[in-house]
Amino acid sequence: MLRRGLLWVCDPINKTSMRLSSLLLLLSAMLIFELSVVMAGSSINKVGADSASCSSKQRVIVLTGQKTPALIGLPIQRIALYRWTGEHLQPIVFQIDRRDEEDRYVFSSETITKTDTAQIVFDENDELVFLLRDTSLRMPSQSQSDSEGQLIEIIINDQQQVQHWVYVRLLKESGKSSLKHYINYNPETDSVSTNLYQLGFSRQTPFLVDVFRWWDETGQQWSPDLLDTMKIRHSGKLFGLLSFNRTHKDYSSELVAIKVGPVRVIRRTENRVRVFLGLKSPALTIDYVLSPDGFVMDTLVDIPFSMGLVFSQLETLTTVDWSSEQGLPAMLINNEQLPDNLQIDGTMSEKKAAFNKISATSFGIENSLGTMQVRLDIPEDFPIEAFLYLNDAVQEPDPPENIVGQFGNVGFKTTGWENIDTEVKHLLFTVCLY
Repeated sequence: MLRRGLLWVCDPINKTSMRLSSLLLLLSAMLIFELSVVMAGSSINKVGADSASCSSKQRVIVLTGQKTPALIGLPIQRIALYRWTGEHLQPIVFQIDRRDEEDRYVFSSETITKTDTAQIVFDENDELVFLLRDTSLRMPSQSQSDSEGQLIEIIINDQQQVQHWVYVRLLKESGKSSLKHYINYNPETDSVSTNLYQLGFSRQTPFLVDVFRWWDETGQQWSPDLLDTMKIRHSGKLFGLLSFNRTHKDYSSELVAIKVGPVRVIRRTENRVRVFLGLKSPALTIDYVLSPDGFVMDTLVDIPFSMGLVFSQLETLTTVDWSSEQGLPAMLINNEQLPDNLQIDGTMSEKKAAFNKISATSFGIENSLGTMQVRLDIPEDFPIEAFLYLNDAVQEPDPPENIVGQFGNVGFKTTGWENIDTEVKHLLFTVCLY
């Protein structure tokens, strides 16, 4: 049973709506793809596109209408995507996600009729999403001319400048749903799983992650939960006089929409934090975009007033505290500005204290099960500054709750929030998994 107010959208391929933000993902490498789009029988019209996917074997390719204008105006429910097998065109798994003019994800409404759905067309904000692994070699030109219906050929140059191809065809009627999913969502546990990782969300505060497991290939099973808790802290002054500290316990948070597709799962929460007495902040929208090899936490900052009029000295800590249970694999933390990896063992050191002085937007975590790269993407005109944060002190209480036990509590400290204006911004936390 879904909680009240939840909008459920299951999108086995083509089934309307939504679109990934300036997709993130992370640190190891932001891949840049060059796309060539050609209608069969016409000249090649080159366009450029950025992929913010992780650089794994399962990396996601995201084609926007802005970068692939040949897709604009096509009825979404009739778009199909193919690869060339060497003998024939074979359907591949994909989905289409939509975003509105303000760069917000769009979720389908249960009240949309089949007629309405049939009239929805791909526009410049929409995204065609698939995996690089499902691309192919180029289809011979003579086979293109013999194919049924008009084809759009898309050429993808990867980071090594190796070319890959996919083909878009417009079907005469709505396409069939995809039977294959690269990612799965369990509504009972509010969790996602792929063949690489499992991620679960807090029931009390659903914008926070509280379960993380690697797939253990050696043991052919899920690892124990490696996560203790995800933490968020806010501190500052109200009207320059009243100091305050807030944690996730000061949030009211509600899961309001989910889109389940074969390539990505997108889930939205609306959140408010208690500011002073009964006064709460405006709603803060957080969208998680989850892919086979990682996920993005997209925080939509839409404050209807200038923060500096009310607040000063604003700081936010966004961290993950790892489990200190016995028997878990040893964990290392790294950053390109550090000469050596830092081993998480529950005790601070000079090297770990130096981690907190680094002004940076990325770090890595690794153990014997896998590697996690984390990046914070801040818009250029967004006046906040990021610093790395690490507290590895298993006997030290963590204020303001003062609960003892910080084991590799790592993330980002951001300052300067009082300088933001009323313009809508997307703050992206990107996690890539290998």
